[in-house]
Amino acid sequence: GSFAIAIVWDPDKTFNRLKLLVWVSVFSDRHPCRDYFGGRVTSSVVAADMAGNTLKDDLQAFCDRHNFDERQEALKVFCQAPFLPLEFDASPAEQQRRTWERFQKIQKTGYLEDFKTQYPTAKQQYKNFARFSGAAIYDMSLATLIAAQLTLAGKGIQTMGSEEQKVKYVDDIFNLKIRGCFAMTELGHGSNVRDIETQATYLPEKQQFEIHTPCDSAQKFWIGNGLGANLAVVMAQLMIKGEQFGVHAFVVHLRNENGELKPGVRVASCGHKMGLNGIANARMWFNRVCVDRDALLSRYSEVSPEGEYSSPIPDKGLRFTVCLAELVGGRMGLVMACVNCGKVGLTTAVRYALTRRQFRVGNQAESLIMDYPIHQQRLIPCLAILYSLQCAAHHIQHLWISRSDELMERLQQMKTIHFISSGLKAISGWYVRDMLQACREACGGQGYASWNRIGILKADIDAAVTYEGDNFVLMMQCARQLMRQYKKGRNGVGGDYASDGFLAYLNSGVPFISNIAKKCELRSLLEMLQCREAMYMEQLSKDLDRELKGRSSQEAEDMAWNACGQEAVECGKAFIERLIFEWFVEDIQRVAQPQVYPVLQTLTSLYGLWVILGDPRFCGSSHLPDSVQIDLRKEYNKCLPKLRPHVKVLVDGFGIPDVLLGRIANVSGSNDPFWSYEQTLQNSDFVGKAKL
Repeated sequence: GSFAIAIVWDPDKTFNRLKLLVWVSVFSDRHPCRDYFGGRVTSSVVAADMAGNTLKDDLQAFCDRHNFDERQEALKVFCQAPFLPLEFDASPAEQQRRTWERFQKIQKTGYLEDFKTQYPTAKQQYKNFARFSGAAIYDMSLATLIAAQLTLAGKGIQTMGSEEQKVKYVDDIFNLKIRGCFAMTELGHGSNVRDIETQATYLPEKQQFEIHTPCDSAQKFWIGNGLGANLAVVMAQLMIKGEQFGVHAFVVHLRNENGELKPGVRVASCGHKMGLNGIANARMWFNRVCVDRDALLSRYSEVSPEGEYSSPIPDKGLRFTVCLAELVGGRMGLVMACVNCGKVGLTTAVRYALTRRQFRVGNQAESLIMDYPIHQQRLIPCLAILYSLQCAAHHIQHLWISRSDELMERLQQMKTIHFISSGLKAISGWYVRDMLQACREACGGQGYASWNRIGILKADIDAAVTYEGDNFVLMMQCARQLMRQYKKGRNGVGGDYASDGFLAYLNSGVPFISNIAKKCELRSLLEMLQCREAMYMEQLSKDLDRELKGRSSQEAEDMAWNACGQEAVECGKAFIERLIFEWFVEDIQRVAQPQVYPVLQTLTSLYGLWVILGDPRFCGSSHLPDSVQIDLRKEYNKCLPKLRPHVKVLVDGFGIPDVLLGRIANVSGSNDPFWSYEQTLQNSDFVGKAKL
């Protein structure tokens, strides 16, 4: 045998160090180091990877769908100084400082220029979606900061303010001369915005509004970008002469020219969080803070000097809906953010599984962990989930961009977008949270290291299950709108189910699964998902009728829905998962290039099978016979080895730059794990700040 030591000079920015590399070589057919570092993947997998290189561009075109150049430009911005390297051990205060500085730098490049256009063209909106996706891939804190400053504070004034108010504030917010925030959520009220407690009382003798926090539960909480903000769009209950007019928006200056808090304004940090510590979340109290009459955002409501209220929308509930409708865009941003965080984590986990070896059979090299069926069970369904969510994200974007300019027609469209985006935001948050946990476990101990990004991403995206609406509440909202359509069609009100509606398939009756001939084709899987959805709708309808007991008051209806909450969540989930599958099928038939169609078809089948077989209630019902389940399980188990040769090109199709992946992702592309482990060592601080 032989023993060799090499001493290599490796200058480091913080201190110079010597790297000691030791090789142990035993001249035999079996020595572990050569098998591990020198071993290569099998020739069949190499051939598949080489063939896959020709498919990468087509898969990326399927995923990105639009504005490919803008996406690449956006990612290039984040792949150079001062955006790299990513830090994982800075204090929250330092993270927040760096995130704001990076925000300022990308603003100066014109990266966000089209965000401030009030009536953007479809081309501009698609461009904005692409650039926001780039920020989410790079750092969720930065993406969230962009949303807080521009989408909430900036767009809030833009959509609810008068022309004079827009001229006064919007440019400065989008140019970051004003640091803004959107103060809606309170300690005592999050999802229930209608009942927030902050008061805005009109004082006619002063022609001012008095903004006041009447109790501790009324304090504003989790206000993104709020800790350093000098302006807030504050949502408060408007009170005039003792009469309450509902929730309205007010511009409140928090600080003077010297950056000091104004009298009556109190701001405190929300403290250290599980994730997103690059965002300075704040608590806020207002002790009878007076603002001028023009602080009320007045596009849809005004108060005269004498205290007379007027609005072009007389109905209080409709006015509230109109004012907050445009904020639904934040949920679509969250869907995109979830998808992009999932892409980074899954690409890292899959690439690691294509280099990491464990256990041998006989005298052969140790096997790649991706070749173990149990590992395929963990990661390959995640590919199907992400590709399906990507399609759903494109469809909801299209609905958003296609809205009418006519107010009433736009409101009807917004109702559809609201109910679809509510369910889609919830399902994407749950999917990607669980997916990142699977990725973390699939990488073993390496998944626990912050510099491999998976744990950081998981902590960041965990916020998505509650902010922009609690997922359970959102899914119940989705189910509530779904039941209106279901009962309207079932009762024949205005005819059967609309031919262009989401439940049009019910006009032909619920599919009978035992009559489905080819049970594993896409059309058959869709019919099974329709049957599952119809099962939940029918059960929820019966449960609601039982709880209502013939009563028709609003209070009785609300109590019935509360009693049927879990059933409603399952119903909404079944609807959204069917819709995602339907959109996935539509897209591979309409958009996919012929050479990638077979692999995408298998992915689509896998998603449908994963949803069906993952629902024990549906599998245990009379709707899905045991014989059919056996066939579905066999097909599911066939999909995994069928997709195994394509896993690398499928994650490459996400188009994530190498430097933004976890360091174990083998980004050298050499199919050799040594490079990945070398990077792992370089990213380890063996000595910290101690002296050698």
